[in-house]
Amino acid sequence: MSVLRPWNNIQICHSEGKYSVDVWGRRYTFNNSIFPTSIISKGEELLYEPICLDMEFKGKKSTIYNCRYDILEKNEEKVIVCSSALCGNIVINAAIIIEFDGFVDIAVRFTPCGVFDKIDEHRENRDLTPQLNKAQLSIKMKKKASGLFHFWPNTDSSVLVRDVINSGAFFEGSLPFKPCLWIGNEEYGMNICMESDENIQIHDKEKCITTKIHEEYNEINILLLDDIPYQWKDKEEAWLVPLVPISYEMIFEATPVKKPLCDVEKEWRAYHTYSCEADVGKLYKSGVKWVIFHESWSLIQNYCFPENEKKLIDYIDRCHKYGMKFMVYFGYEYSSAMIDWDKNKDNYLNKDAKGNFTGGWTRQGTYQKAFVVCYNGGYSSEMIDSAVRAMEKYGVDGIYTDGTYVPWECANEAHGCGYRDKDGGLHVKYPIKAVRNHVKKLYEEVHKRNGIIDTHQSSCCMMPTMAFCDTYFDGENIQGVFSKNLDKFLNMEAFRCEYMGRNFGIVANFIAYLNPPQYNIRNVLSISLIHDVMVRPLTEETLKEVSKVWKAYDFFGMEDAQKKMYWQKNSSVKSNNEHLYITTFEKEDRILAAVSKFSDIDRKEEIMLPEKFKKAHEIFDDIDYAVKNGKMLCRIEPTKSYMFEIS
Repeated sequence: MSVLRPWNNIQICHSEGKYSVDVWGRRYTFNNSIFPTSIISKGEELLYEPICLDMEFKGKKSTIYNCRYDILEKNEEKVIVCSSALCGNIVINAAIIIEFDGFVDIAVRFTPCGVFDKIDEHRENRDLTPQLNKAQLSIKMKKKASGLFHFWPNTDSSVLVRDVINSGAFFEGSLPFKPCLWIGNEEYGMNICMESDENIQIHDKEKCITTKIHEEYNEINILLLDDIPYQWKDKEEAWLVPLVPISYEMIFEATPVKKPLCDVEKEWRAYHTYSCEADVGKLYKSGVKWVIFHESWSLIQNYCFPENEKKLIDYIDRCHKYGMKFMVYFGYEYSSAMIDWDKNKDNYLNKDAKGNFTGGWTRQGTYQKAFVVCYNGGYSSEMIDSAVRAMEKYGVDGIYTDGTYVPWECANEAHGCGYRDKDGGLHVKYPIKAVRNHVKKLYEEVHKRNGIIDTHQSSCCMMPTMAFCDTYFDGENIQGVFSKNLDKFLNMEAFRCEYMGRNFGIVANFIAYLNPPQYNIRNVLSISLIHDVMVRPLTEETLKEVSKVWKAYDFFGMEDAQKKMYWQKNSSVKSNNEHLYITTFEKEDRILAAVSKFSDIDRKEEIMLPEKFKKAHEIFDDIDYAVKNGKMLCRIEPTKSYMFEIS
């Protein structure tokens, strides 16, 4: 595999005791440490101090020293570094792999020095008994670079749980082990991931992750050990019966991971259909650029067996004649309807720690049971082959994936998932690297055929996998919160953290399950448009309103507009009402303003703008407003979106 677009070839600069690796838009520097001592994204330093291991030996703090690096492999795609260091009476080894998308995989091993310890003859303490009693990963990030925080899963399980908000402002507190953290701001940040809590041995499981807020930085600590490892307890290092290494694996990835392809950023206007009956001409006139055919396009879930081949080809051809592109659905499941089900189920499928298959959704129409797959099994190649076949045989232009980019927890020992604790109990792992390898291959095959990938994931913002999609579709997990309590939601940090996409480098769409008139498309747009995020229409009624926004964007010409987001407080359009949120797209002679209000007060609002502007048109209600002396008076209903064309 060569470096995929839009990334650049990886670059490395190496000197004694230090090396830096440059990938698209980011730089990682290692200076006498096995962890990054500097991480730069978009020209900004993320770290307040180098990432470090806080270690104690018999209660006495110790730091890593004598760190060395040996570069085993370097090419345009990746760099592999073997690193070693000393601390207390242990050797620390690390295998470090850095890939072109900015993925940094660090496998760390703690090993007692051994009976023939000639490493440091002047060291006073040559006690061979285990002394390591604490190990903690300490990450201090600059205040500016760490105002937002995301973790996943949002409960004890990665199975979708609704109405639990796991994104928002950086907070001070504690969490149990989480395989995915993201810390950053509206422009950049960093993922910290681990596939499992194997070898994390702590007394209070609820305090594996602790966060602290300081005046100049925010701190994240991941506690690995708070006592002597059970593998070493009451033992002594001896020849022929050495103490085994204790291993941990951490993944880091700074964001944004890439710059979206310009045609994707401009042309991503998608509409979901569930049959070949939708009026193609009507979709085109509404501004749709991509038609997404949901799962019913295929007789068997996640395979390329069209229910009506002739009808599908005809529909795709009609879309192409109108200049629209076409996607089909692939998910994260293996169906009981598949011919080789009995042969493959134990290898392909995800299992929980009790040995049960997970998922089990029953599809209607062509009745079948669909279970969650794990990409440590053999399903990956079948899914990719089906996607390629859809593109090559039927002229499909892209692939819509549902849940495919989420590393659902798995304990299926038949394909290498799960681990056993000291008592033989089985625990899950989150197969991040297996999912990553799968979607990287999928991305390569789809892009090789000039296609793109849209992924639907909910509450899991994990760039080691999502780097290899072009767009994402998020928000299903919080639809209940929105539909019942939109006026009480007001967690703007949650939206800025998870649903905008710009901080990840991926184009975002927001999902909306409507319940009109109490919860309609204007309500959802009141949140999304002030964040420069589009709600993806799923019905003709939502398409009608979203189409107005698309047309306003085209008429205005967004490519060279200056974006001024409401939290930056630098818009030329202002209000004295703190409950009014205004995001603008500005040119010298025109402004497009998204305006929303979140309060219980329904009244006319005074909106101020530069005096050179004389008129404003609201696109949803199709109303013209007079502008006098730089002021506009208009009724803004709570939790309802407004967009003004100002000239």
